[in-house]
Amino acid sequence: MITKSDLGKVIKPDYVLEGDGSFQFHESDPEERVLRDVDFYTSGHFVALSTMLLKDSAAIYNKQFEETRLRSNCDKVVLLNKDGKDYIVWVEVKTSFNEIYRKGIFQFPGCYYRTKAFLNNFVSHLDEGVQEFALAVYAEDAPPVEISSASNYTQAKLTKINPAPETAHQKIENKYKSVLKSRGICTIEGSDFGMDKMPILEKYKVGSLPCVVWPVTYKGGVVNMDEVIALL
Repeated sequence: MITKSDLGKVIKPDYVLEGDGSFQFHESDPEERVLRDVDFYTSGHFVALSTMLLKDSAAIYNKQFEETRLRSNCDKVVLLNKDGKDYIVWVEVKTSFNEIYRKGIFQFPGCYYRTKAFLNNFVSHLDEGVQEFALAVYAEDAPPVEISSASNYTQAKLTKINPAPETAHQKIENKYKSVLKSRGICTIEGSDFGMDKMPILEKYKVGSLPCVVWPVTYKGGVVNMDEVIALL
């Protein structure tokens, strides 16, 4: 398994957290209605790449690619070893279930590509037996978004008079809305996001990536990674 010492040879130590037991996600967004803190627990050993690293590394791709999906970030990328088995987990935290299929699902493919390209520097530590998966976390008891009835009425009236054609984004959203299940597992297909057509090496593209959807409580979110892994 790749260690913090390995990564420290090419990136700042501040970008990496290593340990046993638990790691945390914290959202600094100033909006009130957001899932701010989630604690992840594991009986294994983990190496977590910081959100700061993911955001800083995206700057390269902002100039190189126009495709938004290649520049999107996940909240965490975690290398995990449990019972002698290695895992790479792309973690995205959203406040509501709706935000997973409207926004979150689009953040995995590009972050997957950039992570795999980066970890290629440590290919000797990654054998073919590594299990890769995405993890989408949300608060099932999050307070609903308040939308005025007047706004709903106006939108419904406009849609009825002049319905807009379904966009490529909406097609993907509608597909994953139907297959994503709370505390369940589905498969993200890279071809849905055009990864098969991207001008990048095949080994960096998302093929079929298992995705686990995991509910937590809005105040004091906790994820047991051992339970998540048991679904794979």
